[in-house]
Order: sequence, then structure tokens, then C-alpha cells
Amino acid sequence: MSFFECRNLKYSYGKKEVLGGVTFSAEAGELVGIIGANGSGKTTLMKSICSLIKGDGRVMLCGEN
Repeated sequence: MSFFECRNLKYSYGKKEVLGGVTFSAEAGELVGIIGANGSGKTTLMKSICSLIKGDGRVMLCGEN
């Protein structure tokens, strides 16, 4: 079990798909960077991880959904 896990996270604004199945995990103490071009979905990914918006998929912290 990973400390943090993001599985198949998807999000769309209307018909525009912003996140198309993002999957990654991180262990305790590990640093993770999110890079990409303008409009690639970095902010949407962070909002989904922080539960500010509801995407399809699963975000887990310490095994809890």
C-alpha cells in the first residue's frame, strides 16, 4: 500500500477532457513534481486531489478514499 495513490483520475469541463486517466503513487517522504504545458491539467489535478472538485477515479491517502 502506498502512502498516496491516484488511480485512473479523469475530469472534463463540458466536452473537453482535461484529465484522461492519471495514475501515480508516492511513498511517505517522497517528493513528487507535476509539470506540463499551460492548459495540460495540472491545476485540475491538484483540485481533484484536494477534493475541491469531484473527478472520476480514485484518490487515496494512507489507504483511505
